[in-house]
Amino acid sequence: MKINRDSVMDSFTKLPLEIALEILTRVPVETVLDCKSVCRNWRKIVDIASKDQSFIQAHLYHLNHPSAAEDSCKLGFLALTERGYYYFEYNDELTEQIDEREINTTEIGNGSLFVGSCNGLICLARQYNERPICVYNPLTKEYVVLPEIIDPFDNPHEFDDWSFGFGYVSATNEYKVVGIYESKSNFLEVYVYTLGTNEWRDLGRNFNLEFSSSDYKKLGSFANGALYWIGGVVNKIVTFDLIEEKFCQHLTPPPLPPNTKLVDQTIGVLDGLLYIAIYDQGDELYDIWVLKSKNDNHVKKKGEKHQLLGWSKELRVDEAELLAVTKSGGVLTYNSNYEYVNLYDTKASTSEVLWDLDYEVQLVFPHNYTFVSLKELGEEDTKYIPQAS
Repeated sequence: MKINRDSVMDSFTKLPLEIALEILTRVPVETVLDCKSVCRNWRKIVDIASKDQSFIQAHLYHLNHPSAAEDSCKLGFLALTERGYYYFEYNDELTEQIDEREINTTEIGNGSLFVGSCNGLICLARQYNERPICVYNPLTKEYVVLPEIIDPFDNPHEFDDWSFGFGYVSATNEYKVVGIYESKSNFLEVYVYTLGTNEWRDLGRNFNLEFSSSDYKKLGSFANGALYWIGGVVNKIVTFDLIEEKFCQHLTPPPLPPNTKLVDQTIGVLDGLLYIAIYDQGDELYDIWVLKSKNDNHVKKKGEKHQLLGWSKELRVDEAELLAVTKSGGVLTYNSNYEYVNLYDTKASTSEVLWDLDYEVQLVFPHNYTFVSLKELGEEDTKYIPQAS
């Protein structure tokens, strides 16, 4: 039976606005935006949706908790390279193809580093002193420059170092940047910036040196409502709770092979869960341990602050930098030293290069486009990067 396109469009536009918006909450962002090109009425509906906070939150929820029907084979990522920023997609049904697009960040600093990506927002830091400069939504082109951290104890003649992390508190819909200042005088100073407050809060000094300048990974990994760093001094995974805004009990890593140091391992986030990649020198593979709830049916009780978490050995792969597990069971990995993105087949123990570059890849993060608005979160001085002509 032939479907009349005009009849379908007309039927959609005659739906009550609430129902039309509910349908769009279950559609990928790119498809929602494509609807603007259909007709004037659809453009009006999409414009209303992209500015409606209840729609944005509902769309974000379905993105993070897709039903079986909504679950897509398409995965999105952001890559920082020596040539700038790129967004690329992998489709499990089109394994021979990577869709790559350059992201314009000229106005906010192409020499910046990723701090993190969360719900469509990315936090960037300066190349040299690594203090955050902005939070940016690559879809809407909206960004905000963060104020400088004013450190009352700053000594220009003293070596110092910074570690940063970026995460989200779903219970309060708050996005937070955490900065940890490490001084040669053996103290840590912790700062927190919550989007919408327009200021950094100094949480005070901490003399328990969980961090060390020898730690090579300076960016915190966000999962389970907390930021995680490998602690070179305590030989544990340092945990900063974003809700309570304080260090909590550190994580003991899974069993390490003999003569293996924790600081030489890699931690990251795989499909929303913290993982650690531990190298097996004998097999020349990485054992991937994932931090999971010990009871999937556990119901949080009143006054209980944290779920019981434990390590589970899930995978063996050939790289330590993991991006995602595909719908078909493969694992996407990348290697910044050899400048490629890989698809590793865990059953056959073979890998296939998907994205081979002739320029350096510094970091790659999973990323989803969203309509999250910095202005609606309370940022007063938001700006927009002009659309490319």
